[in-house]
Formats: sequence, structure tokens, C-alpha cells
Amino acid sequence: MWIKRIGVALAAIGITSWMAGCNGTHPKPGAKTGESGLETVARVHWMGKKNLASNPTATNLMSIWNLPESARLEAQSVGKLAVAPWLLSRGPGGTNGVPSTLLQPLVQDLVDLESYLEIRGASNQTGELVLAVKVDANRARTWETNLAQVMESLTGVKAAVTPDGGWTLKKHDVPNLVQAVYKGEWFLVGLAQEKNNLFKDVVTRIKGNKSPFESAIKTNWLQADIDLRKAAQALGRDCKLPQNWPAFSVAVTGDGENVRTKATARFPSSLDLSLPDWSIPTGLVSEPLASFTAMRGLRALLASLEFFPVPTRWPDQLYIWTLDGLPFEVYAAAPDKQASNTVSQVSRQLQDQGNPWLLAKAAGIFESSTNEHAVLWKGLPLLSPFVTCKTDKGQDYLFAGLIPLLRTNQPPPAELFSQLREPKAVFYDWELTGPRIAAGLYSGQLVRLVFRAGQLPPESKAVAWLKALESRLGNCATLITQTVPNELSLTRKSMIGLNSWEIHLMADWLEAGSFPVGLNSTETKAIARKNPVVPATKN
Repeated sequence: MWIKRIGVALAAIGITSWMAGCNGTHPKPGAKTGESGLETVARVHWMGKKNLASNPTATNLMSIWNLPESARLEAQSVGKLAVAPWLLSRGPGGTNGVPSTLLQPLVQDLVDLESYLEIRGASNQTGELVLAVKVDANRARTWETNLAQVMESLTGVKAAVTPDGGWTLKKHDVPNLVQAVYKGEWFLVGLAQEKNNLFKDVVTRIKGNKSPFESAIKTNWLQADIDLRKAAQALGRDCKLPQNWPAFSVAVTGDGENVRTKATARFPSSLDLSLPDWSIPTGLVSEPLASFTAMRGLRALLASLEFFPVPTRWPDQLYIWTLDGLPFEVYAAAPDKQASNTVSQVSRQLQDQGNPWLLAKAAGIFESSTNEHAVLWKGLPLLSPFVTCKTDKGQDYLFAGLIPLLRTNQPPPAELFSQLREPKAVFYDWELTGPRIAAGLYSGQLVRLVFRAGQLPPESKAVAWLKALESRLGNCATLITQTVPNELSLTRKSMIGLNSWEIHLMADWLEAGSFPVGLNSTETKAIARKNPVVPATKN
């Protein structure tokens, strides 16, 4: 839900900051720009909140969106986004007295109204960009006036009126051309270096089709196609993504009760995933389940993304599940033929490399347990994390959890595992989102306390929103398959488009004082605990 609320708004904030010339890497002077060699690297079409309000496919989503807690968090986020262009271009010290009230109604329009974003780019060239918002003539005048004043505040340059009723602004840094005009119910904003052929093309489309986009699935609430690497290059940014980072396509719609999400990730080269038969630890997974996750082909996927070196012993399959009860009943298992040796190796590494860091953080200590052949994390409040080895039906597993597994073995429903019968399945996740939000709020705050990260303020709008969702969200199921060697496809059926982990991350992000940059947990620090006591234990 929040992705759909602010996705296009965030794009607009980035655009406005780009217009202002905030820090980034640009093509070298003299690079050719605005030529026909540019390709479309991003397209986003958003139906708009007001259109969703009258759409029968969004009935349940809108009932959640219209909650008072949702409205208050939305208003806070829109207010922060209205300050973001100055924050991103000048830093926190440069936001005092800026005319953010002029930008705030425009950001709200990007949430409420239909909009379309397109970016063209090519290697070593400044890209071309157009943002189109469907507004009436009165609102178009607000856009024209307010945006011109915002740009003057950001760049120090005044906009010049054009014969077609719009305006242009020429600044000194790349990209130097900013254009705005109202055409056929669409207010257009364009960015480019010297010349914007895309802007002309969009105007032509509106004259011919009364729409800025050549094709879009009208029934989708959100339709997005983006090659993030190429889009960043077109905007003069270096996002330092791995070479094999994929291009994404996302389509979001609904059936009245649920949000239906389909997405594909197309990689530049083959993933070479190995998909061995599933080895589910059915004897370890028990009811009452609140979530279950299964994934395979991990080793090759992580290696292809080049985020970090992947050890040869990295598990190729991983299973994670939580029980519906205590917040910390979280467990994971990975098949490993040498599980006992792996536990010993992990124990040595954690004690040698992890303990100095833990002691500095007053966050307990890692100890080995020869009786149980396990490594234990001791000295934490409420938690007793462990890594050990287990055998289930002749298969050895690495087994880990946040607290000991105390439940009796009540087998989960057979239909849960039947979802993995899809021969090309790479990832499957099911959860009861409401209970997982409640547990995640409690456990998340404790983890922040342990690592002295900033707490989500109990009185914050983000926490109030999380609590309002707890009793209103049910099943969320996500399946990812490998359709072709270089493509992964996702399907999801959920209540608001996100699972509980994503909802918590969203809340942490929205509550950040520097939003849309950073997280609340990383920008604030908890009070350090003094005189840490590390318990002496005997095995």
C-alpha cells in the first residue's frame, strides 16, 4: 500500500532534486545528449488514490487506507517529502525557511491523482525525463506557479514564460533544461540537457491519444518497468549496483479483498541456478505456524549479485518459520551433510571475531556448548539465540533459533508444503501478516535495544499505524519461480501488497527524520548501557 502511495511521489522528489543539481556524477562535458539513440529505461503509471476510491477491486485496500492512523502517517510522510529536495541538495542545515508549503500540495497530488513517469537514457549521455500528472485547469495553474517558485528557490534561476502558456528554466549545471506546460488535462514537467525529445513525444501522444503513455494496462493500479542501473545513469547517479542487477517489471491490481502483485526480474546474464529437490525439515516445523519460508538456489543467486563473497559452504536451501505465540519463536534450518563440522567452525568464528564486537556493544557473548554441540549467544534480555545441528528423516540440518524450541511436534497442514510442487519454484513465503506485525514490533524494539539502535518512538505515527494493522491483515503468500535462465517471476496475494517484514521496514523508513533517506533505527541511537555484565557459564 505504501509503495503505491509514495512511489511516484518519491520519484518526483528525486526529479526535483535532480533539477536542483544536487550531488551526483554526470556525463563528461561534450557528451552527446537528446538524440534518438536514447532508449526507455523507466516507465511508471499510477492510477491515483482518488480513482482507487471508486474502484471495486480496491474495496478492502481503501478501508485500510482510510483508517485515521493511515491518514496521519500519510500526512506526515507528504510533509517530509515536501522538504526533501532542499534536504537532499543542501543537507539538514539548508532546510530552514524553505518554501516547502508550495511543494506539499503537489506531492499530495502525486498520491491522489493519476500520473505517469518516463525516463530515457543511454551510456555516457544525460537522459531525458517527463513526469505527467492528470489535473484540471485550476490545479494546473497551482502546479505552474508553485513549481516555478520551488525551482527558483532551489536553483536561484527564474523561469521564463513560453508562448504555449508553460515555462522553461535554464540553469548552469547538468541537466540544464527544465520545462513545464499544461496539455490536454495533463501537466507535464520535463528534464534534459539542452533539448528534450521525450517531452515533444509526450505532447504528441496527448494530442493524438489524450494520454501521455503509448500503452499501459488500465486495470492495473500500478504499472512499473524500470532498469534501475540505466535509470540512475540517465539521472547522473552512480548507484553502485552489481553488474548482474536485474531490470524489474511490476503490476499491481486487486480483487476487492486482496492485492494481487505480479513482478519479473530480468537479469543481464543467466543465473545458472541449481534447483535441487526440496529437503523440507518436516519433523522440525510444527504448528501453530504464523509464517513459513522456503528458498533454494541461494548459493548461485547470491554469487551472481556480487554483494559479498559467497563461501563454498553457503547453504543452497534455507527454511525459516515462526510460531504463533511468543514474539521470539523464530527458527531456521538448512540442509548440511557436514552440519556438525559447520557448527564447530561457526562457533570458532563467532567467538574469535564476534565476541570483541559484542563486548564493545555490551550485547552478551558467544559460547560453545559441548554437551549440545551448539554455539549459544548468552547475556541477552529475553533471547537465547543458538545454532546447532539436527537430524530429520536421515538428513542433517543446521538449526538455529532465537529461543529454544519448546513446542510439541504438531505437523503443519499438508497443503502448506504442496505449494512447493511448482518445478521451477525458487522461493515461497506464507504468513499471517497481522500476528507477524504484532510480534515483529515487540521483537524489533528489543533487537534495537540490544544493538543500541534508535527505537521506533511508541507515540509515533508509524507505531500507531502498525498497531492499527495488526487486527486487519490476514494471509500473505508469495511465490518466485525461475521462468527462463535469466528471469525470476513473482506472484503475491496479500492484503495491502506488503508482507510483515516489508511493512516494518516501511514504518522504520517513514519515521526517519531524514526521510526519504535512511532509517529511524540507523539515524538515532539508544542510550548506551553502562557496566555490562557478561555472565560466566559452565557447560
